Amino acid sequence: SGNDKCVNAKVIDDTELPALRSGNTAYATPDFISELEDLCGVSLASKGVWYKFTSTKRRIIRLEYKLYSYADNGNSELSVFTGTSCDALVCVTNVEGADHNYDYHETSNEVAIHEFLAVQDQTYWLLLTGERDTTVGNYELNMTEYSIPSNDSCEKSKVIKQSTTASFISQGKTIGATPDFTDLSLDTCGVDWYTRGVWYKIQGQDKIVRLEYKLYSYAANGDSELSVFTGSSCDALVCATNVEGADHRYDYYETSNEVAIHEFLAVQDQTYWFRLSGERFDTAADYDFKVTTHPKPINDECAAATLIEPTITAPFISKGKTIGATPDFTDLSLDTCGVDWYTRGVWYKIQGQDKIVRLEYKLYSYAANGDSELSVFTGSSCDALVCATNVEGADHRYDYYETSNELAIHEFLAVHNETYWFRLSGERFDTAAEYDFNVSISVL
Repeated sequence: SGNDKCVNAKVIDDTELPALRSGNTAYATPDFISELEDLCGVSLASKGVWYKFTSTKRRIIRLEYKLYSYADNGNSELSVFTGTSCDALVCVTNVEGADHNYDYHETSNEVAIHEFLAVQDQTYWLLLTGERDTTVGNYELNMTEYSIPSNDSCEKSKVIKQSTTASFISQGKTIGATPDFTDLSLDTCGVDWYTRGVWYKIQGQDKIVRLEYKLYSYAANGDSELSVFTGSSCDALVCATNVEGADHRYDYYETSNEVAIHEFLAVQDQTYWFRLSGERFDTAADYDFKVTTHPKPINDECAAATLIEPTITAPFISKGKTIGATPDFTDLSLDTCGVDWYTRGVWYKIQGQDKIVRLEYKLYSYAANGDSELSVFTGSSCDALVCATNVEGADHRYDYYETSNELAIHEFLAVHNETYWFRLSGERFDTAAEYDFNVSISVL
């Protein structure tokens, strides 16, 4: 074979991809003479042929090596080296194409596949061989490149256009994206530095934002990774959180990854950067990305509390959503009345009439998503609130049925001319949903 040795490696022009090469390894000779050499996963007896290319730009390259060796004749071996010459080769990786030694069918070896980031001006050497000296036959080598997404880097992030009436939806591929965190000192926000990712950004408007990231990666190929950063620029990113969409590594069904979901309060004029990637370099595929900006309820703040005016014959009935509500207790010194300071809540108020008041709060949050929280305050104004009580509507964290939370119920004597403030929320920030709130009064 003309490319039997490294020094005779056939050159692949990487400006003319895809490139398909074929040949036969039957008449190739062993390439290494000593175990002290960098064998890159092959044996001294293995017979192989060589190719090389010098990358003209930075991009993702895919190699597919198919050796037509049959049954249990040994695995195919694709070895990738870097180096300035054949005397200075350094093994990058070895990828195998499995034979069929367990079924003994007359089926050729699996394809050995490797995807990697090709660095500009770097020379790569490819050795196509087999597990043993008898693992030979006809072969095909297919070399392709992926198109780099327009939002491959933080600096090229796609700007998300917000609307409270329509979600922003974007579709794309992470396959051609290149690693971002080449400097290991950077804040990678919970992902491997070598993962492939694409970028988006949004400007905060003091509203609740919901992110949904679906990566169509299958079986046990690694979790989806949704990383959220803050910062004034790409040079000053700080990780806010990382949310995963689980793969199906335990069931191995051909089911794509779960949706990675995150909701947060996007502070006015704060820039948020979103990186969509996978758990590993190989966790790359088509994706959907949905961003929803929730409208604020009119009674989102204490100062905008809805006034309750029930009568003995007609109870007050209100329906709404806590989803778009924003946290109230940003000052940790405030009396949060038994709830986490970062929970989302809506407000109501009533003027006491020396009558018995009954409150019933139903939050349609399901399974183990957190208890409902009905907080009752007294005070002459929102700046002088004093917690009277907190009543919970239990979730179903122990049975995990798709059953909404129990009712939170509280009865009390509303003293004449005393103002009472009611905050309807959940146990955690994520405990937010539609709700019913009923207020009835009765005489002593």
